[in-house]
Amino acid sequence: MVNPHPASLLAGWAVAAVAAQHLGGLPLAGAAGLSCVAAATMAGGHLRQLARRMRWLILTVVVLYAFATPGEFLEGAAGESGLTWDGLYEGGEHLLRLLALLSLLALVLEACPRPRLVAGLHGMALPLSWLGFDRDRAAVRLLLVLEYVEGNSRGEGRGWRHWLAASDTVVDRTETRFPRPPAGPFDVVWNGLLVAFLVALGMRT
Repeated sequence: MVNPHPASLLAGWAVAAVAAQHLGGLPLAGAAGLSCVAAATMAGGHLRQLARRMRWLILTVVVLYAFATPGEFLEGAAGESGLTWDGLYEGGEHLLRLLALLSLLALVLEACPRPRLVAGLHGMALPLSWLGFDRDRAAVRLLLVLEYVEGNSRGEGRGWRHWLAASDTVVDRTETRFPRPPAGPFDVVWNGLLVAFLVALGMRT
């Protein structure tokens, strides 16, 4: 059974976010529909949580595009209020992009519990370590903050300063609290395909 590195899943989501900006019409609707069905089937809890937290952003984006995009006005009261056909089309496309990305993110979160998610970010930060960035310390502190957020939601938080101002002793003690899975052959091939896709997309545009 293939068990991809969490960094590979995050990289795939990032590439999907870029690719979604180049889709429109039926291909975009199909991609959004498939991703929503997959997320509702396999990651319904995460999808509902993300949709609830992003509902105002989604509504704002749709309304702004619907009413602020110039074009042919709709008939009747809708047109008099400033609603245009072009605005509906643009707003609909952006709604589909947001739904597709939220659905794919829900799938990533379902496949990557908190420690694996931090491990994925730790892996993606490898190039930054060549510039002197301490990704181990950053990953541990991120894990501590996430633990605080979860604990605080249950009334168990100890205060955000406790987590962000953790001493070196705390960092050393919690350094092994997130897994560090090795990259396998699948990850090499997968990330190679992602790079090739981005190059092809760049050449096309």
